[in-house]
Amino acid sequence: MSLIPTGPEWLAWAISDRSAHFAFPDEEALLTELPNLHGSALVLLPALGLLARPAQLITLEIDALNDLLAAEQTRTEEALAKARAVLAGLGLLTQDDLVAGWSLLTRLGVAGAPVFQVMDYPAHEAVLALVEVLNHVDVELAREAAAFALTVSSSPAEFADHVEIYVTLADKREAPAARATRIAAVLRALKVRLFGYLGALQVTESNAAPVVGLAVSQLMMRGGFLGFTRLSLAAREVVAVGKPMEPDAVDAAVRACVEPVPSLLASNLWPMKQGLLRQDGAVEFPIEDQGRRLVILLDAGGTVSLDRARLAA
Repeated sequence: MSLIPTGPEWLAWAISDRSAHFAFPDEEALLTELPNLHGSALVLLPALGLLARPAQLITLEIDALNDLLAAEQTRTEEALAKARAVLAGLGLLTQDDLVAGWSLLTRLGVAGAPVFQVMDYPAHEAVLALVEVLNHVDVELAREAAAFALTVSSSPAEFADHVEIYVTLADKREAPAARATRIAAVLRALKVRLFGYLGALQVTESNAAPVVGLAVSQLMMRGGFLGFTRLSLAAREVVAVGKPMEPDAVDAAVRACVEPVPSLLASNLWPMKQGLLRQDGAVEFPIEDQGRRLVILLDAGGTVSLDRARLAA
């Protein structure tokens, strides 16, 4: 509560004012309501440069929570270093962490592109993920991939998908122009083939695993397919599994990626394991089975979709 600006004052008012009536099933529900004092579902810890959901903070061990509180209150180097270690262990990204994504865009020569003018947390996370994707990629090829991605992307997430697709399909023996032409042809063929694998569910209940599992099970019983939320994401996963180097290899690659999905989901939805809460409030439900890794994603708005469908690491 002390980490939420004006949170303690609001609680004191809610307790003392007889005209105020609130009913929360648990402490998490109470803390989830409080950030609305500031028009945001996220809590800002300014000293650490962290934006996070209260639900994540409430799950911390008391010592870890005290470390964050000490960092915010004292702002000493020792306290901040200790708190940053806590955040790193939890996989929570601060403003300093996200800067690495912007630095990458600058090195690629695309930081000023219009597609990056509106960056929410998922957009920052998608760009930051490219740091690892391009870790062992030649600088010139990386810049080539980025330039190509700009021509086919309407959002930062699409840009990240297209960069990964390009470097996966790149053949270094080709001249850059020929390489770009071939990959563009493969990508067009892929997207046309993947229209039927888009689609998502909407749930209004809590983010508990049984709710998501039941919704997906009911969809499959109706003959539906839990799909991806964008074409570039679907194409990225197909490329990761089937790596179609030419347009005539696309059909086989699509089948290799998506055909196992229904049976893998059917055998792992009930009982469904508890999900992993992400920093932006989305919840991931990972499934690893038969050498495959699927991730069902429940975003903060209640949309359920397939976020990952590739070979297990």
